[in-house]
Amino acid sequence: MANNLAAAPAVLAEQVLAGLKGKLAVLSAFSTNLTPTAVGKSMQVSLISGGAAKEFSKANGGYEESDSAQIDAVTVTLKHLHSTKDFSPDEIGEYGEQYLANAFIPEAINQLTKKVHAEIGALFTAANYASSDVVTAANFGYDDVVDINTALSTAKAADVRALILNPSYAGALRKSATLTAPFTSAGGFGSVVQTGDLGVIAGLRAFEFTDLPANGESLAAVGLGVDAVACAMALPNASMFPGEVSAANDESGLSVQVLKSQGTDGIVRYTATVRFGCAKARGTSAHRITSA
Repeated sequence: MANNLAAAPAVLAEQVLAGLKGKLAVLSAFSTNLTPTAVGKSMQVSLISGGAAKEFSKANGGYEESDSAQIDAVTVTLKHLHSTKDFSPDEIGEYGEQYLANAFIPEAINQLTKKVHAEIGALFTAANYASSDVVTAANFGYDDVVDINTALSTAKAADVRALILNPSYAGALRKSATLTAPFTSAGGFGSVVQTGDLGVIAGLRAFEFTDLPANGESLAAVGLGVDAVACAMALPNASMFPGEVSAANDESGLSVQVLKSQGTDGIVRYTATVRFGCAKARGTSAHRITSA
């Protein structure tokens, strides 16, 4: 059998985490509470705002002159998500455990990413976020992104701001003359043409969701401030798990747990698992784009 160390949960957890960190970069666009050690079925995500900066004045109390902070606590219910693959003794004998473990890693990353994206995308309904415009993919371009950011500014949505798009609308932006012009002009770099990465457009960091749900409302894109969505993540309790357990944690709090077990049926199972949840935070801090 192939090298057992490289197929151990501790190694696999680090590799899955590295992949998730790249795939779930969109979490930076939301208010989050990423606490691997959290217990319970729900977590709270706090949004703090209120007031404005003041000029120091001894007569007005110096530093004691302050505003009462507005603290909104959003309760997020966590769902236990996992991607599990099982392999028979014959499959392990034919391919080797290391080969199968390596095949498990990208599948676990992709499946957990799609599930997290689906949970987030399901929030973007008219009932949660009323502000919206109808723009077809053929007509969607740079000017529309500017209009989205203007709508967010009018609504006093918080920074950081992001734009989540389905593939058709992301593709429309990649064709936008405003974004491609630097590639054709003298000395232009044109990164969107060379890499396809939309980057930051009119103040919004663009993220493409290949699986953004239409939610029965023709949803195609959404611009939002960081206070529009609350997300939370923690690790499951694996104290009773009968096999090997290992977790990997990023400094941001992003974490994943990998489990390995072999039952009396001889089947070896690999599992990558997290607890994740999201909820509407401030409903005025998002602007939806629908195709019809």
